[in-house]
Amino acid sequence: VANGSGLSGGHGPAASAAPKGYDKKEKHHEAGTVEIFGSDHGKDGVKSSLSDNRAGKNGGGLFSSGGTVTVSFTAITGNTACENGGGVYAENTDLDLDKVHVAKNHADGDGGGVVVTGGKHWGYPNDKEHASATIADSKIVDNTANR
Repeated sequence: VANGSGLSGGHGPAASAAPKGYDKKEKHHEAGTVEIFGSDHGKDGVKSSLSDNRAGKNGGGLFSSGGTVTVSFTAITGNTACENGGGVYAENTDLDLDKVHVAKNHADGDGGGVVVTGGKHWGYPNDKEHASATIADSKIVDNTANR
């Protein structure tokens, strides 16, 4: 199954910022808006709004697998995931949220706002044995999940 999104990176260095205006998209696989695989995406991570998107699987607003992702000065609102992580789904990722507002997202599975999960199961070279989240000066409010 291919993953679909507004911005997609390969399993090495990839683009690290989504152009403004990536709102109201629907995808039937991973990520409603931004999808990042592997590599490290430093302090120039996503800077905009990720709003009113729908993912057929995980990560209604943002899906990340492997590497380090920093999101700052961003509103992640009104997104839906048919599985997990209505706003953000980060697997095998060191996730840094700084000055991020995650609100009114929904997941049919777990984690209406943010899901961070680890375990080297995909076999990509940049996958980590773990995942971590650093959340600073951010709000995660009014998100819902069915589990």
